[in-house]
Amino acid sequence: MNCLLVILGYQMYVGVMEIIVFLLGGVALGFFIHFFLVSRKTMALNIPRPEPPIIADAAFQNTDEWRVKYYEEMEVQEKIQMQLRRDLDMVRDNEELLTIEVEELHKELKRRHDPPAPQPAIHQGGSQEEQSEEYLFRLQKTQESLAEQNQQITLLLDQIELLKQTEYKHIDTIKANEELNARLNEMLTVLSNKDARIHELEQHQLLTEEMEERMQKAYEEFNSIREKLSKVESLSNPPSRQYELEELQQNHFKLIREFDEYKQKHLDLLEENQRLSGLLLDTEEKLRESNFQRLQLQKKITFLEELNRDLQQISEHNKKLENQLRRMSEIEVMLARVQGKSGGKSSEGPPE
Repeated sequence: MNCLLVILGYQMYVGVMEIIVFLLGGVALGFFIHFFLVSRKTMALNIPRPEPPIIADAAFQNTDEWRVKYYEEMEVQEKIQMQLRRDLDMVRDNEELLTIEVEELHKELKRRHDPPAPQPAIHQGGSQEEQSEEYLFRLQKTQESLAEQNQQITLLLDQIELLKQTEYKHIDTIKANEELNARLNEMLTVLSNKDARIHELEQHQLLTEEMEERMQKAYEEFNSIREKLSKVESLSNPPSRQYELEELQQNHFKLIREFDEYKQKHLDLLEENQRLSGLLLDTEEKLRESNFQRLQLQKKITFLEELNRDLQQISEHNKKLENQLRRMSEIEVMLARVQGKSGGKSSEGPPE
């Protein structure tokens, strides 16, 4: 059934199929304008400032707080990923439904342009009214589905923007990991220097122990010699050997002083060894903490790589959506051409 429209004083005869084509063209045009504006806004957005590195100097002191924040962020990322997957499945279902509806409309358009079989004039008016009502109902369903599709695409664009921000965070995490690796290399260098120093101290300690043993032996020998001298002096004390006895006493005092000096040096070396041992234990503790944090960062990097792969899949799906939209635009062009042909035929012989 043809609908008579009066626009600005001009009379035009427009069919139901032309109304459907006009509405589809208007919805598609509105979607493209909205997509263009949203893409311009997203391109005009400045790159967000990089967040402070996750690994800072306070991380070595507050490891428990850092772990809690890391696990919370992992849970948030998992929830976002699950929501995006659900939205992606919903968009795919809507895309399939829209594809089926477009194919049905295309078939209906072909059927409308085929020459209809001659029917009695009595049943023609009723069938055309039923067809027009059916077309209007389909048109309303198509318009509602296109509006829902527009909302889904807007939501998907917002989620893509959120994923871009997540990617920026991933870049900041990589930078923090590089800084941590540099710091770990510095700590390993310091630790190797400390190991070399400890090795030198161990050798020095061995030499000190060996010197102490020799001094102990010399002291024992000196005591034995002194006892022998005392015995000899008790047996005979000639005046000729008085000078030798005094010389031996002086040598004895000299050896005692040297022994005391070596003993003091030995005590100093023992204190230095204890101090370096404590420093080595502290360095090993810091190294264990650094290894633990490095393992946590590796897990986070693995999670972000999986998220990056999901983003690549979403971008591929977006490309598929763009191809589908391009196909819809081609179908609209074909419909416009068919409409132009039908308009030419109606202008040649309009009904009176």
